[in-house]
Amino acid sequence: MVLSGTRPIGVIGSLGNPLLTINMAKLIIKRGADYYPFGVPEWNDEDLKTPLIIPVQDAKVAFFIDKRNIGTFKLKRKLDPIPSGRMEIEFERAPSDLVRGIKSKTSNSSAAKRIYSIYSEAMDIFESALLSAGALKYMYWMRKITEYEFFGGSFGMDKVTWSLVPGNESGTFQPKIPSSRKINPLYKSNQLMTLRKWQKLQDAIDNNNYPKDELLELYKMRNKAYLFDAKTAAIEASIISEALLRKYGLSVLKIQGYSSSKIKKIKDELTFNNLLNVILPLSLTKTEFTKISSAVNNVDTLRRIRNDLVHGNIDGNSVDQEDVKKGTESAIKLVEFLKSKIEHDS
Repeated sequence: MVLSGTRPIGVIGSLGNPLLTINMAKLIIKRGADYYPFGVPEWNDEDLKTPLIIPVQDAKVAFFIDKRNIGTFKLKRKLDPIPSGRMEIEFERAPSDLVRGIKSKTSNSSAAKRIYSIYSEAMDIFESALLSAGALKYMYWMRKITEYEFFGGSFGMDKVTWSLVPGNESGTFQPKIPSSRKINPLYKSNQLMTLRKWQKLQDAIDNNNYPKDELLELYKMRNKAYLFDAKTAAIEASIISEALLRKYGLSVLKIQGYSSSKIKKIKDELTFNNLLNVILPLSLTKTEFTKISSAVNNVDTLRRIRNDLVHGNIDGNSVDQEDVKKGTESAIKLVEFLKSKIEHDS
């Protein structure tokens, strides 16, 4: 039915601007979603109709949880440990340039980047709300998939679909996103558990030759540096390194005859920088320092990154992951060296 004084949408589009038809329709983009950070108890059908809606840029992102047969999981409670669902990005008025990009078989990279940026921003807000309002203290890592993975990757497991409402236009959006084609680091040769490496593990356990205490924490920070969290790795590894350097520096001063009162007076001067770049080199022989000079330089870079983060000169996204990798590797070497020196001197 057409109201008096109006024309059907199609007629308006044909007489005037053809984009009016698009601009008066909603654009909805859908994709599957898995929620790794939390489990979900049994929701009824009505509960499942309730999305989490996040306004992002000029769109709204709705996260839904889908129903699964949670009885298939061998748990004492009716619980879905890894709930699945879907996300819907809705544009109240379909942006004409975005619709053109989605429909295009070639010039669609800008459309893909726009959709992915909305997803990425929504995930940041989702994670923030889970940690605060959701009060999740034992939340697993909230991983954002890459743009390549978002649009199906090489396996095409999750299709990105679109539709215009009202109207009967819909389709699948599969832009050509270049892949890095790198081997998954989990499957590189140095990460595979060979029989020889398995035997080395046994030898280390039999000889009680494995890291403990602060050294173990540094290995964990190295793991973070390589995986996903260079910011945390830089800060934590710096704290651990500084703490052991301070312990070493105090022992050196005592050996040199400094009294407790004298040490107390100069305590404020025992900064990370002075401990690493002054007291440590001066306390070692030339041969000793040559062995660890490279590690000292890399830890010094880590120290500067930590300072820049703490003072707001850079944010987590600006941290050089390669510098943090080298820094955490070197922190392990430095702490091992310092622990042996402290044990020897005591």
